[in-house]
Amino acid sequence: MNEFLLLLITISISGSLVFTMTLLVEYIFKNNYVQYFYLTMKFIIIFFLVPVSVVVYKVISSQIKTIEINTMDFEVISQVNLESFEMLAIGDKIGVVLFFIWIIGFLLFYVISTIKSIFFIRKLLRLSNEIRDGKILEIAEKVKKQLRIVKKVKIYQSSIVISPLLTGVFHPKIIIPNTTNNLKLMLSHELVHLKSNDILFRMLLNLVQKIHWFNPIIYIFANKFFDLSELACDNRVIEKMGREERNSYAQLLISISKERTKASKMIVPLKSDNYKTMERRIYQIMRYKKQKMTIRFILAICILALASPVVTYASSIGVLQAQDRLMEIYRSINSNEADRTNPTEELKYLNEEVNLDQAVNLGSLQARGVNSFDFTLKPGISILSPLSLKAGASIYISACSDNANDSYMAGYVSGGKFLYVRSVNGTVGHNFNITSDGTYTIYFENKGVSNIHIYATIRVTY
Repeated sequence: MNEFLLLLITISISGSLVFTMTLLVEYIFKNNYVQYFYLTMKFIIIFFLVPVSVVVYKVISSQIKTIEINTMDFEVISQVNLESFEMLAIGDKIGVVLFFIWIIGFLLFYVISTIKSIFFIRKLLRLSNEIRDGKILEIAEKVKKQLRIVKKVKIYQSSIVISPLLTGVFHPKIIIPNTTNNLKLMLSHELVHLKSNDILFRMLLNLVQKIHWFNPIIYIFANKFFDLSELACDNRVIEKMGREERNSYAQLLISISKERTKASKMIVPLKSDNYKTMERRIYQIMRYKKQKMTIRFILAICILALASPVVTYASSIGVLQAQDRLMEIYRSINSNEADRTNPTEELKYLNEEVNLDQAVNLGSLQARGVNSFDFTLKPGISILSPLSLKAGASIYISACSDNANDSYMAGYVSGGKFLYVRSVNGTVGHNFNITSDGTYTIYFENKGVSNIHIYATIRVTY
């Protein structure tokens, strides 16, 4: 759970930095190359979305395994076991609370906005009439042929819309007002959006926005994406027009901008409710000039492309270092507390031969961060899957059993050497410093004849 939050924050920060750099470059070349910048925005959406999907898959897979070994993450919270929740370390508590705040926010924002959009579109279609023949379909087919669109598109007409709308990814539909004026311009605009798969990317952006709902940069990103979407579409529509046709197109935008259109993430209207964006669109239409690629622009895009992985790597390292620092501070506090509660605790070596092949495997351990476990320690040795650690790392083991008179050992084995501490009053709290590179296996040993129920937190830091 903590790993998921860490990766989510890292992706959000790195994506925000990449977007900020793109925004800076776009500002420098304002009103130029809008189609290229819009394409860049689409790549950033994929950048935001794909890593998150991979992380979610990894977390779900790991949690299925975790529940099978009876750890505390989802099981404790789903049972609303507050007593068990109190046994978690403060870092785990914060992680659990933040995770559930995030997932509740994601479900509320995403589900509500999606349901509202679906109902709005269905209501709109019910109040519209499908065009099955006539002049409108002839114009639509002619524009489709020019744009090389082979997908079937249904055309609807409605008296309740001022601006033409495009909706649908697999079964696209265009809703136009009840007018016979400027039909070709209206249909051209919406069919260019269809050609560019803008509905699909708007839906993906909606998902990204809800995944990163805590990040204010993503809202700026979304507004900029919508603006560039319209600017890029206008460029495609007017690229072969003369001045008079461009003037008619600009007049069309001005006329429909007087009325507000209900927003939805699943539709693409011709108009924009942002005055500055509409002003920029009119300016661009009337002053349109086909842009030639310049060395300065190509160099800026190359620098942006090269900087993106560097920024992503740097932000990842920064977040991990911040996590390590927090873990170091918390470990120091807990080590002091352990020293006060376990004054007789001694670090010892186990000299006897032990066969780990016969040990009970308690599951896997993350190579960095906090791990929480809830298990029953049977008589004998129980282990966690081995980790490859480097010198300078540290392992902090904090464990507590149900009964103060329970006696067990906790430590690690590496290269045949067992290092351990014994429990005092049913608890263990010790930091093991790693002095050499190697493979380390965390183990617990119960030398008694009865089972011992243990809650344990293990932190691995560098």
